[in-house]
Amino acid sequence: MNDNKIFESFAEKPLEFTFTLEPRNWFEKLLFRFKVRPNVRVVHVKPITLGARGLYSKYALKLDIDKIAKDVSKTRAQLLVSEHIDALVMAIAIVLNNKESVPPKWMLREIRNLSQVELNDLLLFVQASIDTDSFLSSIISINGMSLKTEEIIAPEESESPVRTK
Repeated sequence: MNDNKIFESFAEKPLEFTFTLEPRNWFEKLLFRFKVRPNVRVVHVKPITLGARGLYSKYALKLDIDKIAKDVSKTRAQLLVSEHIDALVMAIAIVLNNKESVPPKWMLREIRNLSQVELNDLLLFVQASIDTDSFLSSIISINGMSLKTEEIIAPEESESPVRTK
């Protein structure tokens, strides 16, 4: 991995995503109207932490589309995907929250209320934050393997060395 790319990932400014909160009841509507409670929350999306990545993967693995929609029509696939909305919302919220804890309820509620266009924008933020390629590269570097060849750069004293192919 290039040293500049490593430095850029640490020096990168967090991305911002703004949620406009919808009032849940008449009292909250009054609080928003009189500006007692802000109706806008800004979430700063940073590269994901290791703990949040582990929690995220727990929910993301439930979203295996090949398993969900194998050999079914597009209409049936959409119905099957709707069963997994809870896991999708939780996975997105975990990346935005970026902590090894359950995201706040307001965030889960607001992600559910997003339009498809807003959800697509949010998924771009999430994808940039996850940065799976650099995570996999770091695992490969720790194991002492090269991404471009089958050779092991720093072999360990184990019985079966892992190959890249």
